[in-house]
Amino acid sequence: MVNVKRAPKRVSKSKWPDLKTKFLRSKTIQIDVGKKKESFTVHEQLIFASSPFFKAAFTGKWKESKERIISLPQDDPDAFAIYAHWLYYKTIPEHDDFNAGTMTTLVKAYIMGDKILDRSFQNKVIDRIYNTGVALGKDGTRYVPDCGSIALAYEETPPDSLLRLLLIDLWTKNVKACWIPDDWLDKVPSDFAIALIRRLAGVQKVQKRKLDITAEDYHLPAEPAS
Repeated sequence: MVNVKRAPKRVSKSKWPDLKTKFLRSKTIQIDVGKKKESFTVHEQLIFASSPFFKAAFTGKWKESKERIISLPQDDPDAFAIYAHWLYYKTIPEHDDFNAGTMTTLVKAYIMGDKILDRSFQNKVIDRIYNTGVALGKDGTRYVPDCGSIALAYEETPPDSLLRLLLIDLWTKNVKACWIPDDWLDKVPSDFAIALIRRLAGVQKVQKRKLDITAEDYHLPAEPAS
């Protein structure tokens, strides 16, 4: 027998325990990105939960806390647009016309993720870079990082960066002799060229040039936002 009860007549505020849209009721902050100060408006509860950098900037005794505006003049607006998309949808947006500029923007997004202390975002960017070099795209093509993206990554990351390792491994997995023109060494960092040669030699000797890698191999350990 089913036990049926009438709902209480007393009216009270309904509080759902696990609404994933709670952040929509929080205040917003303004983030001006790039030299031209392209503005982004983001819900503070959402971004504070993901980035200790923004939480500290807007909850301390800094001017940002009072003005509710922060400026990131050294960062790329397209890279931040990827971050804003990820904050709300937890995905990295697709790009129908993937090219060298697209890869550079992804590298910039990863570097920015390090600055704002959002490792979860960095790992999602790693997944996208990995997939472009391992999985076949809609046009049946794999894309590996171009020389400009490699140079940027080596300029802005430390020697033990997992992004650097991924770039090396994507080239190791896909490299063809025709990709390396006579002036190639002038276009890539010497550290990358040396690491690639060593990686190719090791893979050829031990694994017969087969390289089994997964995106998770290049993930940073998760650190909860404080």
